[in-house]
Parts: sequence; structure tokens; C-alpha cells
Amino acid sequence: MKGDVQISKELNRKIDKFIVSLSSNLSEDKETIKDFRDEMKTNFIISFKELIEQGNSEEEAFKIALSKFGDAKDLKKDLTSIFNVRSKSNKISFYVLVISLLIGLACFISHKRLDEYRSVNFPQDLQEETSIKLQEGMAINSDRVNEVVNKNKKKIQFVAVYKEEEDKKVLKEIYPLGFDKDVFNKTLENNHYFVVYCQSPSGEQYELRIGFNIIYIPFNEIAVGIAFLVLYWIAFGIWATTYAYNINRLNLGWTILFFIFNIIGYGIFLLDNKIRLKDSAILN
Repeated sequence: MKGDVQISKELNRKIDKFIVSLSSNLSEDKETIKDFRDEMKTNFIISFKELIEQGNSEEEAFKIALSKFGDAKDLKKDLTSIFNVRSKSNKISFYVLVISLLIGLACFISHKRLDEYRSVNFPQDLQEETSIKLQEGMAINSDRVNEVVNKNKKKIQFVAVYKEEEDKKVLKEIYPLGFDKDVFNKTLENNHYFVVYCQSPSGEQYELRIGFNIIYIPFNEIAVGIAFLVLYWIAFGIWATTYAYNINRLNLGWTILFFIFNIIGYGIFLLDNKIRLKDSAILN
């Protein structure tokens, strides 16, 4: 019976030395390397015991088992190459999920700022120089209004002052002074303006038409943010699943946990793995 075959301490040291030599150049974490060595040793011992049962001496069985594994140098080279490819693949997956997460979060964080940039309002300094002065019965300072409009020219094109006279709205002035009339008329035709009503202390009715520039940003940050967060979620699930597979802990339950609960599921997996390793250390 295979279970009746005993392995001497000297032979056990030889097997350990052989397995360690094969994995000495692997660039993996200690846990992965330990799992790999344990699996290799188990396979080697199974092969060795079969050879013993076939009538070979311990020394002969050891040599034959070594030959089954192939040339040590070639095997070491192949293993190093395989693990390097796997390590590179894991790193790429990790970089993809981190970058996706950062871009997704950046899109949501920038939404408020972009939304403010797209919106058009009546700047406070422009209000103070136009509507507030009219409400207080003061004359508008043309130079000052020109200055303020130019200051806000990225959003504001002009301020047109209308006064109600005999039930008609009469255009009194356009700021900045000398503003292109064709552009002015086209802006009104396209309804690219908003209206502010005000009244002087003496009851005079004014209407301010503020022409604005259309600010178009061909970028839907919310949709892009959601897309990148979905990409992150999938990439994380793949990365965590690959890691679990590499250390021989993958099963359907862990896969579902990674893809549904993401980093929380991965945290549970790490905790379970830590407990498992502690229990294994106690038994050994």
C-alpha cells in the first residue's frame, strides 16, 4: 500500500532541496511559492512511492522520479518563465483596475465643477453695475459695465438695457459699447439670453437681456464615470479570481463573492486564508 511506504529523513531533505531549487527564482509572494512547493512535493512523493511499490530501491526510485520531472535546469527555466508571465498578467490586471477606479472617481468628483462651468448665471459684479443701480435710481457707469462684461466674456456676450415707454420696450443701450449688432440680433433670435426685470424708485420699468455664450463640453462625466467603475468592478473580480486560482483556493463561492461584493469579498477571502494558514501551521 502507498501509505505503508516510509520516506527517510535524508531522502525527505533531498526532495525538499530539489523542490526549493526549482522555485528559487520565482518572483511571487511567499504564500504562493509555499503552495507551489507543497504541491510539487506531494506529486513527487506520490511518484516516488509508486516506484518503490514496483520493486525499486529508495535511491533508484528517487533518480527515476527526478527523471520524470525532466532536466532540472530546463524545468527551473520553464517554471520561472511561466511565473513571470503570470506575475506580469496580474500586474497588468491590477493596474487596469486601479486606473479605472481613479478615472471613475475623478469623473464623479469633477461633475459639480463641470456643471457649474456649463451653467450660465448673472454675475454678482454685473448685477451691482446694472440692475441694482437701476433699482436704486442711479445712472449706469458705461465704462464700468464694459469692464465687467469683458471680465465675464467667457460666459456673457452682452447686456442690453430696455426701458418700458408707452407700453413698448425700447432698447436704450448695449454693453459693451459698440457690440456687433448682427451678433446681437442673432443671439436674440436663437434665444441665447436670459431676462432680468427691475424697477427704479420712481416706477420706471427696465428689462435687461443678458446674452450668453453656449458652453458645450462634449463629455458626459457621469456616464463615463459609471463605465469606468463597471470596468473596475469587473477587473477587480478577474484579478481576485486569478489570485485565488494561483494559490489553489478558487471555487465557485469565492468567484461569486469577488464579483458581487468586490473588495469586501476579497477581504473575507484574505481573512479566511489567514485563518487557514494559521490552522495549517498548528497542525504541522
